Amino acid sequence: MRLIAKSPVGKNLKMVFTEKIKYEVKKLSHQSCCLYKNIGVEIHHIKPQAENGEDKLENAAPLCPSCHEICGQNPTKRKFIKESRDIWYEIERL
Repeated sequence: MRLIAKSPVGKNLKMVFTEKIKYEVKKLSHQSCCLYKNIGVEIHHIKPQAENGEDKLENAAPLCPSCHEICGQNPTKRKFIKESRDIWYEIERL
């Protein structure tokens, strides 16, 4: 599934991570949400493409559908999501 977003100047942007990046995020997180540890994740852009966010591993976070809907579009949650992701990856590596 391809998600399309509108940029501030009205251009369509494809917000799609490669299958390789999606797999890596799921592997690093053990397919668990980095916020509430729910199983089954969507790959979230921490910084949206509309704001020059890239489709790279560093800009990807594993969120369950509920967290993605509640937190995903909230710019004030970006730092929290990134920190939670980094801590979760570290815990999962132990």
